[in-house]
Amino acid sequence: MKKKISLVLSIILAFTFFSFLNPTSVRAKNLNDTTENSAKFGTQLLQPENGWKRYDDTNSYFQYNGESWVAAEDGGGYEGSYHVAKTAGDKVLFKFYGTRFRIITNINKDRINDDTNQVKIDGTVASNFNEYSESSIYKALVFESLPLSLGYHTVEIEVNGLFVFDAIDIDEKGELKPYVDSITLDKSSISLVTGKSEPLIATVKPDNTTNKEIEWSSSDKGIAEYKDGKVVASKKIGTATITAKVKGTDLKVTCEINVTEDKSRSILAITMVNGITKEYDVSPDEISAFEKWFDSSNGKGQVRYGFNKKINPYKTVKEYVVFDKIASFEIRSYEADK
Repeated sequence: MKKKISLVLSIILAFTFFSFLNPTSVRAKNLNDTTENSAKFGTQLLQPENGWKRYDDTNSYFQYNGESWVAAEDGGGYEGSYHVAKTAGDKVLFKFYGTRFRIITNINKDRINDDTNQVKIDGTVASNFNEYSESSIYKALVFESLPLSLGYHTVEIEVNGLFVFDAIDIDEKGELKPYVDSITLDKSSISLVTGKSEPLIATVKPDNTTNKEIEWSSSDKGIAEYKDGKVVASKKIGTATITAKVKGTDLKVTCEINVTEDKSRSILAITMVNGITKEYDVSPDEISAFEKWFDSSNGKGQVRYGFNKKINPYKTVKEYVVFDKIASFEIRSYEADK
């Protein structure tokens, strides 16, 4: 009996010694309770393997093209959801930075049993795959790309009918990016006088992208900035650059703004009811202020309006006109340096 116990202890000690000398012979387990990075097609991956990170189907950077796509809540899906398409030709598109990706989905026997789901990478057909399985498996690995050059890549998955899209895994150095091709402006340059504005429109392609949020910035807000769809010139003369950038991407475009002094002036000729005409040399802003006062008065607002005049040797002179004494007025515009 003692010999048997001694023999068992010797075996245990020998195994422990061998494992100590060869630590890789007993491999660690990952979150999927499988040997690390041992996943095969059709394998359930509850979580991404070492060296990968996962993006759920609900991420706004995925672009779903086709009318049959619906979002489904299901506890079997990764983070409790997945997207389902029922029509051949529908697509899911995404863009990522990295070297490789995996497609995670639900496989089942209600899918078409042939490799007609197509994957295009950077516009070229890379491979085909299917989601058919005799048993239903959630969070299953169905596709893995070949190694790609480190950089930005676009992916298009065209489905052959009933299809479930649950998530993708990207190599840990990579990142999912908004699916946007380009951004353009309707003008490359704008010339404005101080205080004026002009519309500037940005267009993001493709038209059906879900990410159209644009971040606007100015190289010098003291000269010009972007507000409510317009470039607004300040009172400072000079040049500035307006930049439109698609949020979350490196895509951007610029417009050069040149702001000059507003040299336009006007002679405001006001004819009073007694036949006397008064003339004032004023700026466009004062013309606007006078018109606003005149339209809003009519007994409801201020009954008088004042004009600043220069008369030597006085420091300030202000002349007023009274609303109900005005018969008519005339505006004659000109440029001060002409």
